[in-house]
Amino acid sequence: MQILPSLLAADAAILGEELRRVEAADADAVHLDIMDAHFVPNLSYGPDIVRVAKRVCPGLKRNVHLMMTNPDLYIDAFAEAGAQTIQIHVSRITIWQSF
Repeated sequence: MQILPSLLAADAAILGEELRRVEAADADAVHLDIMDAHFVPNLSYGPDIVRVAKRVCPGLKRNVHLMMTNPDLYIDAFAEAGAQTIQIHVSRITIWQSF
């Protein structure tokens, strides 16, 4: 079992402090939910938040969860920003055909 608190639940006004709390609590990693307001209705962070997490707590692992319509276009950007693991959320598409 691993504990990965989501940064999405943090107080945005004090993200650095919140990241330090995650690290001080000995969490296994911080979970960064990335939503594009298309794949899901919410809009959240981009690669810059991963850079912030890496700069503030370089020893804290960064798990990025991409809930995006075209995640393949962004994988490299998140990896370069410091993501150590990247999860890609996919949906099942049903195609209906009438005869």
